[in-house]
Amino acid sequence: MTRASGTYWALLGLFGLALLVHVQFLGGGLRDLTVADEFAYDQSLDITGSVGRINLLMYIPTPRLGLEIRNETIETADLDLDIRETPAGRLVVVGGQRGGRERHIRYRAQLSSLALTFTLDPDQPWTTAAAGDSAWLAATDVIQSDHPDMARLLATLVGVDPIPGLEKWDSSRWQQELERAGISPLQALRRIYNYADDEIAPATFSGTTDALTALRLGESSCGGKSRIMVALCRRLGLPSRIIGGVIMNQVARKRTHHLWVETRLGDAWVPCDPLNHYFAHKPAHFLTLYVGDLPLIRHSRGLTFDYGFSTTRRHVPLIWLGKPGLAGEPGSSDGGGVIPLLGRHQYSAILLAPFGLLLIVFARQVVGLESIGTFLPILLGFSLIQADWLVTGVQMVLAILLGVLMRFLLTRLNLLHVPRAAVMITFVVLIFLVFSAGMSRLDSLAGIGTIVLPIAALAMAVEKFTLVAMDKGTADALKLLGQTLLLAVGCRAVMVTPFFQNVTIAFPEVLLLIIAMIILLGNYRGLRWRELWRFRRVGQRTAP
Repeated sequence: MTRASGTYWALLGLFGLALLVHVQFLGGGLRDLTVADEFAYDQSLDITGSVGRINLLMYIPTPRLGLEIRNETIETADLDLDIRETPAGRLVVVGGQRGGRERHIRYRAQLSSLALTFTLDPDQPWTTAAAGDSAWLAATDVIQSDHPDMARLLATLVGVDPIPGLEKWDSSRWQQELERAGISPLQALRRIYNYADDEIAPATFSGTTDALTALRLGESSCGGKSRIMVALCRRLGLPSRIIGGVIMNQVARKRTHHLWVETRLGDAWVPCDPLNHYFAHKPAHFLTLYVGDLPLIRHSRGLTFDYGFSTTRRHVPLIWLGKPGLAGEPGSSDGGGVIPLLGRHQYSAILLAPFGLLLIVFARQVVGLESIGTFLPILLGFSLIQADWLVTGVQMVLAILLGVLMRFLLTRLNLLHVPRAAVMITFVVLIFLVFSAGMSRLDSLAGIGTIVLPIAALAMAVEKFTLVAMDKGTADALKLLGQTLLLAVGCRAVMVTPFFQNVTIAFPEVLLLIIAMIILLGNYRGLRWRELWRFRRVGQRTAP
């Protein structure tokens, strides 16, 4: 047994022992490898003009059943900020003096949202609504539950014979008739939902569509479908309310927000969306912002603005979510697992770096790829995580190519290595500043990668690229650059894979296994895959 193989088996044994101790004494298990959805939520409002003092109120997400909020940030420029908890939801209240320049208000958070599905009792009896639900039984200007047309429609839906005076029945009389007919609250709700879902055709209307308009037109957007459903439920004495929120499936910034319905059956508020065909179910990507038929934004006169929402869904380790002492919890760090010391991005940069190194060793030893340095692909891969990968990738290539041009110009000055490296680093920084300033004109988020790109490493990459170009030619240097960027993309894929994140945080002893695998690959002496491909025809010619 060689010294390397002995070290390999010793590390495997140490890994097994550490894993046994972890599971037996620290309570680790396979459940810690579960992956959950998390949404990066961005809600922004741009004030483009104002007359007089600025006053604006806007609803933002509130922690509730199935929703956890982490890492909230609110940017309001020089405006006054106040956050108020109201029965309808959480309000951001912004105020300030008027100004000629634009003002930007931005709310960002990481949301852990769970899908909610309700199992309801089909035999639940009719009961009198609680006193606290009186607001969800009243008719309004846009929810005309007391209109005679609503009574006649309701009689058709639930199968009650149209008799004189039916339009004047109160909720108690309706419940008596339905109970006599053997129709439970759940059955009545289902029939009302089916009508709003099937008989009211979907349409895109701007502005508020009230219940009667939706009834007479036979088509409506989410608002009209929801209001007619609420109106019919209230006529039966079922407390029902409008829910305003966002469907978190839009990466690009959009103004669209959404309305759906909640109806009380027993102790539960049952969600229904007659536009998207959800009954007694709220998907994980439905985000509640406020409760009630309210405007999302209220503002003073003379205020002009534009607003929008964008979200990005991520698969993250469940161990980061919903446990005491984990990410986003009061008094805890933004980490998790058995070593809650660092933030999430720091975990990706540090704890997942060995997985990237394993990938690089495999690519160089077995596949035959080359790279500019050993750590540069990892650093570039981490940079691709922090910002838009396409923007950051273009920034990398631009910095290297322009840096190479600068490096050739510096050869005429006959500088020593240290001054030359200092000039190159300064030049790369200048490229980043110009690139970031230019991209910020198009998108305020496009230049984020500037602050995280490994500037010194890129300067070294420029130096190595230049030496290869001078020694072997530009074509070989470009091939080396391409292989480096390919490995960087691979390292990024490793660092954003929830399984690797989960297994490293839940079982950090796996790093011993990584060391053992790197040692095993380091002793590989066979032909590389590139060599096998290169000489594939030789084997064909020598075959009998």
